[in-house]
Amino acid sequence: KVIGDAIRMAQSEIAANAKSSLIRIGDVEIGKLIKFAADNGNPWSSVGAYHPDMTESAEGLANGTIDWTPSTERENLCVSMVRMDQLFDIGPTHHLIGNHPNSTAPSGVFEMYPVMDRIDALGKDRSLWSTDHEAQRTIEVSATHKGVLKREADDASLTQVRNLTSVLHYQRNLRFHTQRLVAARTSHACLGGRAWLSLFHSNSAIMDIFTLWSNSIFGLMVHWTRGQRTDPGRSSLNVKAIQSLPVPDFTQLDQAVLAKASMYYESLKDRELLPCCFSYKDEVRKEINRVVGELLELPDPSKLIPLWCTEPSVTGNKEKIVKEIYGDLN
Repeated sequence: KVIGDAIRMAQSEIAANAKSSLIRIGDVEIGKLIKFAADNGNPWSSVGAYHPDMTESAEGLANGTIDWTPSTERENLCVSMVRMDQLFDIGPTHHLIGNHPNSTAPSGVFEMYPVMDRIDALGKDRSLWSTDHEAQRTIEVSATHKGVLKREADDASLTQVRNLTSVLHYQRNLRFHTQRLVAARTSHACLGGRAWLSLFHSNSAIMDIFTLWSNSIFGLMVHWTRGQRTDPGRSSLNVKAIQSLPVPDFTQLDQAVLAKASMYYESLKDRELLPCCFSYKDEVRKEINRVVGELLELPDPSKLIPLWCTEPSVTGNKEKIVKEIYGDLN
């Protein structure tokens, strides 16, 4: 009854137009209520979240605001947030590209076969089709498959698919506890696939800074707010969700900033990352966080990182992470 009364008291404060309220029994804080608004069909990222303050910061960042500074007022990001499809041309889904041999549901213009090695990955009609968390350890990766043209493929469909190759690709089915990359790059333009969706911009510097953003804690948190998290440690985005994903409008940045972003990208693209859930101890991702923070004038995210990394939907129920960050709580 005492706890119920404390919760009802906090609810009454929120009903009186407060955005959040502490749940207290006497002078002891036992929890916090925060009011979130789910709109435009976006997933309810606050549902099931363990750290409401971090969730509020992540949602704010997705909307272009910053609230993890000592200031009591929200600050605006130095550039506007826009939809992904306002910034990039987005490539075809795997249904238009092709299918594995002997598929029971054939589609697209190619039959897709695994490449034999890194040299084989450089040929024509290559695709970043699948995720390989052991091989895909650095931002720059190799194509995983090659397309063999189907006899029945028509010229119009083939042209449509081939016109949307790119060196930039976005993960559709991210597993935070095993995978390292939200966005990946290939040295040569290729198709996307089942796991990766290709993105294209005519300015390579825009793709450079977007790649860094996506693999920083900032990009991870925004991705997390929009992903479907029905399985522990997994965040899936369908194509429509990726099209509407909030991203900074990097075209608003000065050319000098974009040039610096490309320099940073070149210095970081071949360095090995840890899986996303280990961001709290990943020195390479910390460096990505630092340079993205510099380029976009973002405050230090250090206090957010352990909170995000210990979200159950991020850890995949890895108790090791909680113990490494907070020690044995028993």
